[in-house]
Amino acid sequence: MPGRRSTTSPSRSRQVAVDALRLPSDREVSPGVLRMLERLTEVPAYVQNVRYDVLARNTLAAKLIGDLGSERNLLRPAFGSRTAQVSCGGPDGEAQFVRQAVAELRGAAVRYPNDPRIPELIAWLSTRDINFQNDWAAREVAPTATIWKRFVHPDVGMIELDAQTLSVPGTDQRIVIYTAEPESSAAKALHELTA
Repeated sequence: MPGRRSTTSPSRSRQVAVDALRLPSDREVSPGVLRMLERLTEVPAYVQNVRYDVLARNTLAAKLIGDLGSERNLLRPAFGSRTAQVSCGGPDGEAQFVRQAVAELRGAAVRYPNDPRIPELIAWLSTRDINFQNDWAAREVAPTATIWKRFVHPDVGMIELDAQTLSVPGTDQRIVIYTAEPESSAAKALHELTA
């Protein structure tokens, strides 16, 4: 409008620009999301960022996924072992898991070009898995929708769980919640893990 002054100060504009460049790990999990994780006692649930770093998880998720090391990254143990520990459901589950990881990391690399940990993770994964390397070269950008995932747990064996991924508004964080069909072998396995 003519004669109207801008209400955005130069310092506020700089702060908005800094926030836009902030790297994904710089964001903390909100207290409300943490409270929700605490209350989800019968299902594994965790919060991850765009690099698949687990930022918070409930007790059952810790028991299901196990030790993630100091980086708390979900992809390193999945690709660091020659034996798949997690895959997407279906006949080509492992390949689908790789395609999903590639597509999501490609999007993260575009959104966060200043995060040196994303290209480092991509390079590390490329040296560990030829399928990851080939899928990266194919330049897929659309993640596939995952209906369920298969875990191989050292104590309870194979567990197939429905996966739901929810976005945390205003962040790049996602809440991942796994559920089992009632009375299924997966439900019994999850119950064993809670004991």
